[in-house]
Amino acid sequence: AGFSGGTNVDWEYGEVEFEVPAGMTVERVSLYAMYRDQTSGTAYFDDVSVKVHVPVQYVSNGGFEGGSVSDDWSSYGTSGYTVSGTEYLAGSQSVAITNGGAKQNVYPSAPAGSIIKISGYSKAVDVTPGLSPVYYSLYADLKYSDGSYQWSVTAGFSGG
Repeated sequence: AGFSGGTNVDWEYGEVEFEVPAGMTVERVSLYAMYRDQTSGTAYFDDVSVKVHVPVQYVSNGGFEGGSVSDDWSSYGTSGYTVSGTEYLAGSQSVAITNGGAKQNVYPSAPAGSIIKISGYSKAVDVTPGLSPVYYSLYADLKYSDGSYQWSVTAGFSGG
């Protein structure tokens, strides 16, 4: 599921949970806070995390705080992201995305049977309503230890 878009004055929570299949180990989660391929609007993201069944935080600086956000997050897509000090849920910063995303690779080494939870918050400002999660979501691609992939694991929101 993805965000429904529009304008929402409140922050919305989204998450996706899934079990690592038998015989597999998740080696890497490529995580994106993403809003892309649209002509208007800004999506803000804050307090993003990846946890494996025991609440262990694998995302570095998921609150997007301080002057070194780019040490933990890389830009993705046409415009990447900017750090916002005007819109945030917690702390004093979030990332603002108009056409692209913020990406971080995390390495949980989650064995078969583990439950992985990807979660975070977003706030939509003039975001196109009804977008597919491919365009607006917390989005992850998983790499398993055998070299195979699971593409497009998404966490959604009800939107504004």
